Amino acid sequence: MSTPAKPRDETEPPAPGSPEAMAVKVREAGRLASQELAHDFTGALLISEFRPKYEVPGLFADGMRRWNFLGWLLKHGFLIVGYVVLQAITLVIFQDAGSRSPTKGKVVGSHKSSAVLFAKAARRVTRNVFLPDLFLVFSTDRVALVTVSKLDKPSNTNKIPQVKLRWDAVGTAAPTVDGYFGLVSWPDNSSVRISSY
Repeated sequence: MSTPAKPRDETEPPAPGSPEAMAVKVREAGRLASQELAHDFTGALLISEFRPKYEVPGLFADGMRRWNFLGWLLKHGFLIVGYVVLQAITLVIFQDAGSRSPTKGKVVGSHKSSAVLFAKAARRVTRNVFLPDLFLVFSTDRVALVTVSKLDKPSNTNKIPQVKLRWDAVGTAAPTVDGYFGLVSWPDNSSVRISSY
């Protein structure tokens, strides 16, 4: 005779990587950002796996400027081989670093639009596997990109999580954020669509 499944104890933490654990992580990041930046943020999104497709005149789908590609290739061609070797070594050493699946994000706007500048700031952080997760925290009058270090290690109580501001927009420069659909829209008609974890 089989025994019934034991219900999960509400006091035990959720399993790492589960949707419940991710939701707790996002809420905690929003709370820490509100404390550190002295602003009452109403929402937060985890965007650490942000790899958008650019639909911007003058840019390739990966965000590189079209007129600059050939010059870049000629100038940095010798680095390509070194980069490939370094990536192979990184994948061997940090096996889960290569397992991040690309987010189906999209950047729409002109070459110098607010959305492109935002996407560049986000990609600067998400390209580096050694940096902590990136969060978009927002309210009606402020939007910020922050990294929160040591958020995954709550058992180590002597290390306080640190919030670092990576990008910020306040007042009329702040975009509107639809957290449900992951849509960030600016007054210049540019937008970024991101997917939350």
